[in-house]
Amino acid sequence: MDVTDDYALAVRCRARDPLAVRSLWDRFFDQILRVAEARLGPSAEADDVAQETFIRALNSIDSFRCGERLWPWLRAIARNQCLREHAERSRVRQIPAETEDRRSAARFTQLEVADTLRTVLAGLPSRQQTLLTLRVKYEWEYEDIVRLTGESEGTARIVVHRALAKARAMSAATTEELARGL
Repeated sequence: MDVTDDYALAVRCRARDPLAVRSLWDRFFDQILRVAEARLGPSAEADDVAQETFIRALNSIDSFRCGERLWPWLRAIARNQCLREHAERSRVRQIPAETEDRRSAARFTQLEVADTLRTVLAGLPSRQQTLLTLRVKYEWEYEDIVRLTGESEGTARIVVHRALAKARAMSAATTEELARGL
């Protein structure tokens, strides 16, 4: 594909054409995942970064400029996501487990909650992860999710509902384990 094809695909993705979004996914997701794995190692975090890259790319597709190639633009988003993941890992390691400073303790608790949520999300099937992320994290309307995924609105609502129920159950179990010190 040439630059013109890349721009045409980006224009179709801006319109949330499900075939264009699928084409973008099919064409670049494996490459994005390889970038994440090269920087983070093969892991759930690399998978999360790859998915997050794809979602961020779709959310910022309006910034893609005519005359540019999609791959360098997507690779830059993936690299930035990897840097964010590295920074988050560093923050988690640097926070003391026991401290009398309330601010530090509160910050540690927030990171613990974020880590629990990441663990819970990673335990969901890919389809549930994607739809739940779009609906909850990015606050997409079901109408937009339907255009992106090609699912019916009813199916999308059911998948999100089941994902939330499963996430709540997994979160409760994870919270209990943390409380017991496991």
